[in-house]
Amino acid sequence: MGETHKGHQPGQPSRHDLPLPPRLQGKLEHFRERLWSVKIAEGALAGIIGLGLSYLLLFSLDRFFDTPLPLRIALLLAGFAVPALGLPLLWHRWVWRQRTLAEAARFLQRRFPRLGDELLGIIELAHHHPGNTSLVLVEAAMRQVDERAGAKDFSEAVPSHAYHRWLGGALGLLLVAGLLFLLVSDAAQNTLARWITPWKAVERYTFAQIEPLPATLVVPYAEAFPLTPALTGASEWRPPSATIHLPGDTELSSPLAAGGYAFSIPPQKENAALSLRVGDARETIFVEPKTRPELTALEAVIRLPDYLRYEQDPVIPVRGGTLSVVTGASATIRGTTSRTLAGASADGETAAVDGAGFSTEPIPVSEPLTRTFTWNDIHGLEAKSPLQLKIHPVPDEAPDLFAHQVGSKRVYLEDEVVTFDLTANDDFGLREVGLEWRALDGETTAPSPLLGEKPVVAGDPEKTSVQARGTFSAKREGIAPQSLQVRAFATDFLPDRPRTYSPTFVVHILSPQDHAKWLTEEFAKWFRTAREVYEREQQLHEGNLALRRLDSDDLDQPENRRRLQEQSSAESSNARRLDALTRAGRGLVEEAVKNVEFDAERLESWAAMMKALDGIARERMPSVADLLQQASRAPGAPSDPAAEAEPESTGEDAPATPVEEKVDEALAEQKELLDEFARVTDELREILSSLEASTFVKRLKAASRKQTEIAASLHQTLPDSFGLSRHRLTQQTRALAAETARTQEEQSRAIHHIQTDLEAYYQRKQEPIYKNVLDQMKDRSVVSQIRTMGQESLLNLGGRSIAASEFWADTLDRWAEELIAAASGEPQQQQQGDSKSLPPELVLRIMKALHDEMQLREETREMEGTRPAFAPDVYASKVRPLEYTQSDIRQRIDEVVTDIQALPGGARTFGKEIQLLSLVSDVMRQSRAVLARPDTGAEAIAAQTEAIELLLQSKRNQSGSGGGGSGSGNSGASSSGGGSHLSDIGPDGEAGPVGTETGSNAATTTGKAGRELPEEFRRGLDHYFNQLESN
Repeated sequence: MGETHKGHQPGQPSRHDLPLPPRLQGKLEHFRERLWSVKIAEGALAGIIGLGLSYLLLFSLDRFFDTPLPLRIALLLAGFAVPALGLPLLWHRWVWRQRTLAEAARFLQRRFPRLGDELLGIIELAHHHPGNTSLVLVEAAMRQVDERAGAKDFSEAVPSHAYHRWLGGALGLLLVAGLLFLLVSDAAQNTLARWITPWKAVERYTFAQIEPLPATLVVPYAEAFPLTPALTGASEWRPPSATIHLPGDTELSSPLAAGGYAFSIPPQKENAALSLRVGDARETIFVEPKTRPELTALEAVIRLPDYLRYEQDPVIPVRGGTLSVVTGASATIRGTTSRTLAGASADGETAAVDGAGFSTEPIPVSEPLTRTFTWNDIHGLEAKSPLQLKIHPVPDEAPDLFAHQVGSKRVYLEDEVVTFDLTANDDFGLREVGLEWRALDGETTAPSPLLGEKPVVAGDPEKTSVQARGTFSAKREGIAPQSLQVRAFATDFLPDRPRTYSPTFVVHILSPQDHAKWLTEEFAKWFRTAREVYEREQQLHEGNLALRRLDSDDLDQPENRRRLQEQSSAESSNARRLDALTRAGRGLVEEAVKNVEFDAERLESWAAMMKALDGIARERMPSVADLLQQASRAPGAPSDPAAEAEPESTGEDAPATPVEEKVDEALAEQKELLDEFARVTDELREILSSLEASTFVKRLKAASRKQTEIAASLHQTLPDSFGLSRHRLTQQTRALAAETARTQEEQSRAIHHIQTDLEAYYQRKQEPIYKNVLDQMKDRSVVSQIRTMGQESLLNLGGRSIAASEFWADTLDRWAEELIAAASGEPQQQQQGDSKSLPPELVLRIMKALHDEMQLREETREMEGTRPAFAPDVYASKVRPLEYTQSDIRQRIDEVVTDIQALPGGARTFGKEIQLLSLVSDVMRQSRAVLARPDTGAEAIAAQTEAIELLLQSKRNQSGSGGGGSGSGNSGASSSGGGSHLSDIGPDGEAGPVGTETGSNAATTTGKAGRELPEEFRRGLDHYFNQLESN
């Protein structure tokens, strides 16, 4: 048995081992080294093959798709895993485990079994020989084995066939890689970079190279869109077609055309991924559908021409694809879209972008033009279609002007104020709105020389609409009484633009005398209409009497019941006609109140008659109509024969039926109102006669004063011109002579009118006093004589002219005095026993002050509207007359207060009126102080309004219940309420405007309101309602 030495590892030599023969040991060591190198080489080749296969596999995969990062890392790890794991394993298998000679001999045993056994034996003996074994024999055995081993080639036992296979594979892979680097170096190098550094974002190389495509493509929502991938110029492969794979297993194909592929992608509504394949190139495009950027607002900032004087550029919204701009302006177009923009353009020119909005450069507008606008948002989406904006230049239009005369009057006193409501509009701005007036040339409205004008409202460059009230006062403007054409005008800021005019209003400005004559004529017309109403009422009364004469049975007949209804309707219609006539008559009284030619007592009587007629129209006549209506519906006579025979047995008159009772009541009521109507008519006739006579007196007195004035003016020139021939007269004297001739010609015509009017009046009245004056005028040829006086003044016959003028002044005055007796029929004193109401003349003065204050307020308002148009000194000069007017009205109120206090017991009886009027005076004083600053603003208007309200309150305090229509037989001019009838006239009363035809249905301006229907409509409605009630 062998002996194993302590601490010795098997197979390892020790100092106790026997040495092997050197040759044998060398051969074994050489074999072992050879085996090590072959196996390590095989491992290295396997590692090369693993790495090569990993590289080539990545190269191949990259040809079909972009190898993902994890797979590239896996391939790299797998390739390096072969040498990293294989070499250590091979070293352990073939180096570590074959590190002893015994293991080398054991491996040789596979190739040389017998020799291998011998080698193992001697190696065992060398290392583990027993102690009793002969060393000589052992060495001899070693020599013997060494000799046999010497004839063997141990390299044959080295397994080299696998080595050659690994070597061939490695060389093949290297050859392939070399060829790749030689033939497709870019692709090979790209794959090498992607293989070695998979963590880097190295873009995959493709033979088919396409232009870069966005990773995410925003496309229009639910719209087909194009996709056109294009090959680069460096592309080594140009595939004949390309494909795109859509969601839902849809695939599109497109052929190569012009270096690219044109795809039309179907509409998309949801986010999706598109897979593009072009040869070996692969792209994934994420599609995000979004709505297009829509235009939400479009506006134009207009830079207007300088003459329009706008401080800020107006902004106009654009609608309908068209924009109208005044000629000469420039427009900056601003748009707002639904999404932040990346760019915008107008006709190819870049527009400024700010967020979701864009704006263009100013576009001059002098002729029609069209601009095309496009825009795209931050996602690259454009508008579905470009915006075509048509820009039209338009001219600066002239202002539009509407004027309306307040009230229907056409005749005014010279100190009255004519009021107009003016409305003006302009497309850009109004410069001025005003009134102008011209003389009316005869009966035509042909243009005549301008007499004057006044601004009503000062405009402003940016004031496009004006509503104002304009006033015209002939006296304030210094216009003599005459017929005028008044019209409003408006101007804008366009240079040299003619004015825009309203239709012309014809107003007749009369002197107090002519106005009194006109009112008298209107009153005569009104009186004739009143007589027609009275006569119609008499006819109705006769019809009612005829019905009453019928017996009971006939009265119960249907046709007679219908006649009762018709009589009731006719009575109602006549009442309405009288009511309208009364309102027109009150309007005449209101006009007369303004005229100083009418005395208070006559106006008071006139107003009392109007109040009496008002009672008849509103109470008495409707009562008769109601009784007749009741009679038409009352039950008839009883039908019982016994009831019919009873009256015959008694021998007494049969009792009246209900129908007859109602008819009797209606007849009695109608008889009383006819008596009252007749009495009022008689009194009105007396008033009319007095007015007509006083008119002749006033006209003759006026003519007399005019002759006196002519004589005075001629007398002033007499010392310098007496006895001179005409050609030696000074220019001033000749001008005065011509003016005198013209005046005398006018006076001749005026006196001719007086004479013809007086003759017509005499033909109607047949009173001797008028005949006497008329004969004198004819006998003395006053008309021709005065005309001759005018002609003589041209010949410088001053003395004769002065004497003749003085003569005719006296003669005309004498004729007026002769007529005074006819005009002296003084009306009855209305309130002789009433000490609790103011005398009519004081009430009349209060009413005139009220009227004047209201006119002053309108003029103050107008002046405030024109204030910006005047320089401060001009404005002050124009306000000064208003201040003087306010002072004059206040002075008149103070005089009224003084006269009230002078009445018997005035301070005690009229303390309330004195206190109220004193307050009015104080408020007017405040108003005057404001106007004196000068200031026509709200403070002045407020003070004047307060004065007006206080005057209205004073007027209402004097308003009594009036008389007339009471059936008591008292005079219609009496007043049961103790107030002045004049207080019911004018503002806060029921007077209507005065028309040219006094018998018409006059509409009211204050007081009662309501709709006036035509007579035939009212009659039909009355009949309809009567039938309805009877059924």
